[in-house]
Amino acid sequence: MARDWRPAFLAQASSDYDVARALAQRSDVPVCHALHYLQMTAEKVAKGFRTAPGAAPAARSHVAFVDFVRAASSMPQIQHACGIGNHRQFSAYVQSLLPVADVLERLAPVLAGDGRNAEYPWEHAGRVTAPAEDGFPDINVRRDPRAMKLMQFLSCCVDAAREEL
Repeated sequence: MARDWRPAFLAQASSDYDVARALAQRSDVPVCHALHYLQMTAEKVAKGFRTAPGAAPAARSHVAFVDFVRAASSMPQIQHACGIGNHRQFSAYVQSLLPVADVLERLAPVLAGDGRNAEYPWEHAGRVTAPAEDGFPDINVRRDPRAMKLMQFLSCCVDAAREEL
């Protein structure tokens, strides 16, 4: 029996998240690696939850996560996994994630263009920078509270996905 696209995306998101979390905890590993896996987690969580059971896969695009975060406020399984019982509070929580969700989504090389991304070197002002040399101050999952909050949200999404699997 062929596997449905939705659980396949959610299973891979779960695995990617485990790697992102492990890398985020290792101070000897450049933060770009944790961000790369976190970006992949976000993309697959979005595609998984936005694909109906038994349906064709979600569009093959890197632009999925911010739209998913907006829609998450009406997803009871994610609200439950986050442990926020009040819908208004959950909606406010989700809304607060949008700016940093946008930063994470734009780490995909295809969206970053010639700018900062978690995978490939980029040039800015005549200087070429490798992701491993950059501290990603606007989304450092080891120091930025907004990034840590987004990582916690993705943990809730993965927990909801695991419940479904």
